[in-house]
Amino acid sequence: EPRPAPLAFAEGLALLLRRLDQSRGSRTKEMAAEWRDGMAFNVVVQQAMAAAQHSNEGFTLRSLHALACEHFAANQRRRPQREAAAAQDSRLHVTSVRILFSTLHGLVLKRKAEGLGALVGLRRGAA
Repeated sequence: EPRPAPLAFAEGLALLLRRLDQSRGSRTKEMAAEWRDGMAFNVVVQQAMAAAQHSNEGFTLRSLHALACEHFAANQRRRPQREAAAAQDSRLHVTSVRILFSTLHGLVLKRKAEGLGALVGLRRGAA
C-alpha cells in the first residue's frame, strides 16, 4: 500500500539525516565548522519533524524549505562579518542544494524500488 507523499518524504528525510550523522575527519577548521553547521541543521530538522509528527501534521518539502531558509538566515546573522557575503551565500547555496538533492534522490530510488517490487509481484501473480 503506497504511503501518502508527505509521510514518504518525512521517512526518507529521517533516514537521510541518520546517515549524515557520522563524523568525518576534518582536514581544516573551515571543514570542521561546516560539519558542525550541518549537524546543527540536522538537529533542527529532526526537532521540527518530531514536532510535526506530535501535532499530527505532515512535514513536507515546503516545510523543509521554510525551515532551511529561516535556519540559514539566522546562522548567517550570527557569523562574524569578516567573510565575504558572496562566499557565505555560495556555501549556503551549495549545502542546501546537496541536502535537497540527496533527499529527493533517496525518495526517487525508494519510489522506483516500490514500483519494481509491485511489478514483480504482479508478474508472479499472473504466472
